[in-house]
Amino acid sequence: SLVLLKNQNNDFTKEARMIALRKCYKANDASSIYDYAMQLLGKSLKDVHSEIQNDAGKGALGIAVEEEHFGYKRNSKSEPDFKDAGLELKCSSLKHLKDDSLVSKDKLVLNIINFVDEKKVNLFDKSSFWKKNKRLLLMFYLHEKGAHYLDYVFKLIRTWNLSERKLDLKIIKGDWSVIQNKINANEAHTLSESDTFFLSASMKGSRSGAEMRKQSGSGIPAQQRAYTLKSCYLNTIIMDSLNNPSLCEGLGLSEKKRKSIVAKYAKVEGKKFVVGNCKYDYVV
Repeated sequence: SLVLLKNQNNDFTKEARMIALRKCYKANDASSIYDYAMQLLGKSLKDVHSEIQNDAGKGALGIAVEEEHFGYKRNSKSEPDFKDAGLELKCSSLKHLKDDSLVSKDKLVLNIINFVDEKKVNLFDKSSFWKKNKRLLLMFYLHEKGAHYLDYVFKLIRTWNLSERKLDLKIIKGDWSVIQNKINANEAHTLSESDTFFLSASMKGSRSGAEMRKQSGSGIPAQQRAYTLKSCYLNTIIMDSLNNPSLCEGLGLSEKKRKSIVAKYAKVEGKKFVVGNCKYDYVV
């Protein structure tokens, strides 16, 4: 119980609190992790953990969820956050459109690309992107202008297994190859987000040239970059979720409104609908 995380004086040390939090779920069980994540659906982090005080700076909400809900320290390991369950945790922001539908507000930054290490990789299945991100636990929250990040409400929580998304994966593998080919050719300094469709190598750093990385076989430094899922692909995930009524609980949409949004933004082809380059079963 989350109530047990406090003593009478509400003065647990952060370390003790994090240990207690990790006992709330089974870190080797994806279903247990998902069920625990769902405690935040329709709520903010502060709603569930009113005692927290967190000021993590950039990427603050993601860090706060890791530390204050799941009880583990942020790290830059090449393995998934929940290694034994093969699950990587990511928070991503949403915004409202005029018709009350929700779309991705920003791209989703994944792991930093080490140009030297990545050059040694010849197969997609051996890449740092795939090892860390093949199965994601996505926690989408509504960004509210002027609100503190601890008060952002989580609207959609779901797992996303790229291994099961055959059409998506074909495009993502192609995107990875474009990025990898530039790394192999000692041209990491020419990488651009416009090179690819779903998976990009986005710039990491406060400004261009602020964070530079070595690339093997070239004396030209390259801008630090990270594997990133573009907003257009995140919208594919959101639309797929809208097509599944069981995932829409936190969105606050009536069934009529859900169907209306799906019909508006999906191109119906018989019993399928198309979002981007991907087809899904159409159940409306």
